[in-house]
Amino acid sequence: MDEHKQLMAALAEAQIAVNGVEKNARNEYAGYDYVSADGMVRQLRVALLNAGLAFFRSGWHIDGDKVVSEFALVHPKSGAHKTIKAEMPVFEAKGRPLDKAVLGALTTSLSYVLRDLLLVPRVDELEIDNRASDEPAPRIVKKAAAVPAADLTLVEQVEAIALKKPEGPQAYIAAITKRASDLHRRSISSLSEMPEELLTKIVEAHKGA
Repeated sequence: MDEHKQLMAALAEAQIAVNGVEKNARNEYAGYDYVSADGMVRQLRVALLNAGLAFFRSGWHIDGDKVVSEFALVHPKSGAHKTIKAEMPVFEAKGRPLDKAVLGALTTSLSYVLRDLLLVPRVDELEIDNRASDEPAPRIVKKAAAVPAADLTLVEQVEAIALKKPEGPQAYIAAITKRASDLHRRSISSLSEMPEELLTKIVEAHKGA
């Protein structure tokens, strides 16, 4: 019990030391600043180490369409340790093969666990956080679905286009909904809120691409 108390006291010390993290990257395409995964790790590890804590991923495996990780939080002075499990979806798309998608999921899960562990304010967002709260998440795909375009709704067709974008589906959708908001002078935060004519123009512009 004493060892557990020492670990918790050290964790509290690390949480007190973190008032926030610096946004160290910018998505020029969508026009917003964010905390990169590397930036999150680099800044938060200092608070952990200064509090006498070690933190690392002790193992991981793929379970269906997600990566399951196990992290260890260790207080070397007392010998106390705690295991933390986390799951992260793997988003595979054109230009983002499975190996890169898995590595991205591993990095993102590490960032989220650190953020939750040290209670980093929500305003210090990772890039993936900038998707509108009511916007549907990108579909998890293993290979491009062989579904005729005529069988898809306009929203589904634009989602398929977004999955092929090199900047990533979240950034692409955030950019086009922002443009739609500016054009129509009202808040549009998801594809389902976009006017049909704009969705049609996007689909027509990408035919044959």
